[in-house]
Amino acid sequence: MASPRHIALDGQRSLINLLGRTKKGALPAAPAAKGVAFIEVAVSGKDAEGLATMFRAMGFALTGRHKSNQVRRWTQGQINLMIKCEPDGFAHAQ
Repeated sequence: MASPRHIALDGQRSLINLLGRTKKGALPAAPAAKGVAFIEVAVSGKDAEGLATMFRAMGFALTGRHKSNQVRRWTQGQINLMIKCEPDGFAHAQ
């Protein structure tokens, strides 16, 4: 997995490349957001348990588990919250 530093450098290079291809360095207009499909929170394993307890207390139900990753989906109506607790993920990169 790439380190956060490498990810940031890749992003910086992409932005520099994009600016070089636009008129006078201006970025193109951002597309309009039409809603949010889900919100994902990356946490450690023990923090995931506390977050799940809080979601349950707020009326969310556990409605899905990823087949190969440590990701759980909690829903309430049309609201989808994801708890991700991958041991090598971004939450552990600090």
